[in-house]
Amino acid sequence: MGDNGYRGRERRRDVTRVDPATDRVLGAPVTVGDETAAIAAGDNAAWVLARRDGPDTPKIDWFVVRVDPVGGATRVVARVLGYDPNELAVERGTLWVTEASRHALDRFDARTRRALGAPIHTGPEPWGLAVGGRRAWVGDRKRGTTRAADASRAAWTASPTATPASSKRTARAAGGVRS
Repeated sequence: MGDNGYRGRERRRDVTRVDPATDRVLGAPVTVGDETAAIAAGDNAAWVLARRDGPDTPKIDWFVVRVDPVGGATRVVARVLGYDPNELAVERGTLWVTEASRHALDRFDARTRRALGAPIHTGPEPWGLAVGGRRAWVGDRKRGTTRAADASRAAWTASPTATPASSKRTARAAGGVRS
């Protein structure tokens, strides 16, 4: 759950707004797609990585969906290529998505809905994503490493560093970042 009060469970169709102080559900669930993979909070919205099947879409089509924190209105912001997106984060208008089947870190502008450059190659098993200070940290479960990418360019800022057991926990600890 993020600071906007929305919660979702992986592989569900909807998200629910929850009061962080009381843990009480506020209103009805908001359907965001046929399945969800991740939820993030930031930039005055909830952002959901959701699969939406339709007559005009391929069999598996994943999108980043913006959920209005007050009324629950949804809007598709970006289409994510690949069939296995697994992490989503947002900071300062940049949406970050890891996609395991393409070994990629994608960046999108939340306002213009456009991709920000080419995908960044992550390595064989991207897992764990944290953002802060215009950077994203991505863990690689297979290699046991963590890398940082700069939001302004499609490149890593440094060589991979060894990561203890949990890439996600290590990425969050780096520089006070949040996911």
